[in-house]
Amino acid sequence: MELAPLLLVVLLAAGVAGVSFVIVQRTRALLTRIDTDAETIRTLADCVESAIVRQSVALQYHLMASDPLHRSENVRARALEDSALAHLEVEIGKTGPAGMTALNDTRLLLRRWHRTPGRAAERRD
Repeated sequence: MELAPLLLVVLLAAGVAGVSFVIVQRTRALLTRIDTDAETIRTLADCVESAIVRQSVALQYHLMASDPLHRSENVRARALEDSALAHLEVEIGKTGPAGMTALNDTRLLLRRWHRTPGRAAERRD
């Protein structure tokens, strides 16, 4: 009977230590997943940015000298942008509504940007 309080204290201490260990492990796993997801989103965003730069350069050259090579580079860069945006939508979908709002705002800006250079290229052709 005299050992019962001591046994109870030891048992509670082991429980607290076990719960703390599980919390630390799960937090570490969550942080690793967040880092991985953030890196994936960052890489896809960089890919979209690169595609936009390629389109801009191709359009500038196309406007200076109408060349099918520049037009095809613009088409390839646009395809890369669309592909990266589709993958980005899947990854950002995991982050929730706030991320999707930012992506929709970006899509709206890109749609507006594509409309303007497209008209300029059509006038040049």
